[in-house]
Amino acid sequence: MAETKGVKLYKCSTNSSLTFADSLLKAKDLTGIIPGQRPKISYNSLSEEKRKEYDYRYTMVDPWNCELIWGFTNIENNQTWQRHSMLRPYTFNGISPTLKMVEAYYTRNGLPIEQDPEFDYEKRYQLVAADNVHCYDRTLRLHYNREPRFYASIAFDNSIYELRGANILCEMRFNKPYGKQSQDASSTGYLVKKGVHPSSDCQQSGQTGLLVKYPFPLIRLAELYLNYAEALNEYEGEASHSKIIPYLDKIRERAGIPALLKSWSKARYPKTSFTKDEMREIIHRERMIELSFEGHRMWDVRRWKIARQEFDQDVKGWDVSGQSVEEFYNVSGDMAQPQIVADRNFPNEKYALWPISITEIQKNLKSATIIQYTIKGRFMNR
Repeated sequence: MAETKGVKLYKCSTNSSLTFADSLLKAKDLTGIIPGQRPKISYNSLSEEKRKEYDYRYTMVDPWNCELIWGFTNIENNQTWQRHSMLRPYTFNGISPTLKMVEAYYTRNGLPIEQDPEFDYEKRYQLVAADNVHCYDRTLRLHYNREPRFYASIAFDNSIYELRGANILCEMRFNKPYGKQSQDASSTGYLVKKGVHPSSDCQQSGQTGLLVKYPFPLIRLAELYLNYAEALNEYEGEASHSKIIPYLDKIRERAGIPALLKSWSKARYPKTSFTKDEMREIIHRERMIELSFEGHRMWDVRRWKIARQEFDQDVKGWDVSGQSVEEFYNVSGDMAQPQIVADRNFPNEKYALWPISITEIQKNLKSATIIQYTIKGRFMNR
């Protein structure tokens, strides 16, 4: 039904008005603001990988684009997503992806990092030289050879953050321009790029007029594809996989990674078909990546009944008080040592249940009367 109304997966080529910062221009100063001209280039002048990064990132922030079905139009104010994610100055600079989320994204071959034989999973925390494409100083092997959605969504130390119409060097170590200087800083050593428009700016404290505002996506077409795939797998199992895979491949193609069967045929443990349980894991991970930072995960893990499994564990990241690369990544030898940056406790699955507000219950007078008598009875029994 959505497709018959012209809804389709977004690509930047559908918006001819977009221009992009020249990849040769990189800001490196205390504010990240570039004086003078900021050369712009066209979508077709970008590398293929960069086009895929922008296709995914603009899917969320290009207002009322062809993929959006239902958007939330509350005007963004001083306390909301972009000002808590984008780089300083005059922002809060603190929404922090966890190390677990960083590791969830696929490799450039469209495989989980633990399944790709071309990705050295055992040495993913090894400190390696800059590649001068994704990183401009030493960083972790973990940050290289990842899929375009990773680079479109996650900012790490010495990576490039496309913002203010420019490419800004994101230095996140202690007392660096975007590192810990106060409580308004990342707690894990990562920041979110997804959901921040590359042209957004904020030049005075509390000012939101230069933020590019867009309707937050409540429903977009990629989610419908994933909903449909999940429903088919749960209802029909393996018999439905020939119908499921084409929808997953539509999402993967836009993301710039190989088709599902092509990727898994080259996995550490190759597969040419999947059981119902294996397909469920694939769909769950695809949702985690494709819909990341869009407000779905909290609900997904509850309805899958894995909330305790996912959330009853400590949050890990890097030492944001470290001034050198070695201190930031807590390096021993040439290997980084992740550290616990926050405790998290989810003691019982009952906490996955969402309570119904008393105001909603009271809309039904019969149920409200029963509740009231019950409450009165409890007080009387006390």
